[in-house]
Amino acid sequence: MKKKLVEMKYTLAVMIAVFFASTIFVSCGSDKEEVNFDELNYYTVEFATEGGASSELFNEISLIKETFYTQLGIQGDATNFMFKGTTEKCDARVFSCCRAAEAKLIGKVWTLRHVFYVKRLVTENGVNRQKVIFTYDTGVEK
Repeated sequence: MKKKLVEMKYTLAVMIAVFFASTIFVSCGSDKEEVNFDELNYYTVEFATEGGASSELFNEISLIKETFYTQLGIQGDATNFMFKGTTEKCDARVFSCCRAAEAKLIGKVWTLRHVFYVKRLVTENGVNRQKVIFTYDTGVEK
C-alpha cells in the first residue's frame, strides 16, 4: 500500500511537470504576430543653442526640451524614440506633436537662440542618414 502511494505521488509529480513544460512550450510558439520592422520608425532629437552658460539659459533649454519631450512622449534624458506605423503616418504624428509643443511656447521671450531638431533615422543604399522632420528655432540672435 505504501509503495502504491509513493508511485501515485511520483506519477502525479511527473504529470504536473509535463503540464507546465507543455504550457511553456506552447506559449512560446512561433504563431504569435511577428514584428514588421518596416513599420518601425526611429527618430532622434537634437538641441543646439548659441551663447554661454547661465541659470537663465538652463531654464530656457529645460522649458523647450520638457515641452517637446512631453508632446513626443520621450522619457527622461533620452534622445531617441520610436513610433510604429507607416512612415507617412509616423512623420505626421511627429509633426503634429511638435506643432502642439510649439504652440505652448508661443509668446515666450528668449534671451538666446535655441534650435530643437527632430530627425527620422533613414537607411539609404546601406548608408545611415537623418532626415529633418521638424525644426523649432527661437530666432533670437544676439
